[in-house]
Amino acid sequence: MALIRCPQCQNEISDRASKCPNCGYEMYMTGEFGFCEECGKPLKPNVSSCQNCGCPILPKENKKQNNNTAVRAAAVVLAIIVVAFVILAALISSSQRKAEYSEKILKTVNLMTDGVNKAEASAILIQNVWSNTIWERSDATTDKYTKNGKKFNSDFQDSLNALMSDADFIQKEQEICDNRDSVIALLGELKNPPGAYKDEYEAVTEFYNAYIEMVKLAVNPSGSLQTYTDELDAVQSALSDAYNNLKMYFKFE
Repeated sequence: MALIRCPQCQNEISDRASKCPNCGYEMYMTGEFGFCEECGKPLKPNVSSCQNCGCPILPKENKKQNNNTAVRAAAVVLAIIVVAFVILAALISSSQRKAEYSEKILKTVNLMTDGVNKAEASAILIQNVWSNTIWERSDATTDKYTKNGKKFNSDFQDSLNALMSDADFIQKEQEICDNRDSVIALLGELKNPPGAYKDEYEAVTEFYNAYIEMVKLAVNPSGSLQTYTDELDAVQSALSDAYNNLKMYFKFE
């Protein structure tokens, strides 16, 4: 029990007194013992329910426990919200990465397809210049490289040198090399694919290996005509198989 001062006469009285013994001031009317949480009226001392609306009055200890419980519940809800947010953010990030990867891998495939077409055209032209010089076959496309005037070059190397020094052919060779460099850079960004794209990545890698061999034949021919022809046939076959495999995963225009 503690002593408090009467709001009216200022004499010390018990904090449990319902009325000041000196002046008769009714203590509960001042709210000294709290207010009802339901109706807001001041409470009488030592009551279990509000004398005005009947709302149960919980002991202060229970109120404190309820407050603690409410705090813990709020903390749990907050933790759940945070975890849900983290999971959602991870899902969004994963979805964005997959979309970006899909766009990049398709760009790489299209770039390689363009490069293959250009490299194959150059390789076939090299083969034709080489072959037509040896077998002295006239052809509107190769004559300017295989002939010196009306006569065929006696050495196929002279024909190949004439082809390699042609301005248009040099420009095409540069485009093939630029394409190759761009493909290599893009393929480097495709390493460690998302799980959903592992098969696509392997198919692209298979096509890339054949593509690189075709580029080598186009920009650096070597060996004999027979070995060059055999290599060209083998690479064309590998490219065809790899391209058909790619069509399982990608749609081409």
